[in-house]
Amino acid sequence: MRWRFSMAETLIAGGLLWRPEGVRSADLLIRDGAIAEIGPGLATEGARLDAGGCLVTPGLVNTHHHLYQTLTRAVPAGQDALLFG
Repeated sequence: MRWRFSMAETLIAGGLLWRPEGVRSADLLIRDGAIAEIGPGLATEGARLDAGGCLVTPGLVNTHHHLYQTLTRAVPAGQDALLFG
């Protein structure tokens, strides 16, 4: 069974894509539930989502992490420090 979008085409525009060659701003065109094209300035007659300033990640990728807590685990001063503030 293959999951499909309700719209025939969806354009995710201006997002930051993490590609093998590095992070870059680009558009991502999804057609019939699959990535059809990646590049700058793509157009669609379907739905358009402005992703400017957002990181676009593949589905089912968990971007949640505890890197700060892991790196400061053995540092007594860092254990009781405020994370943000």
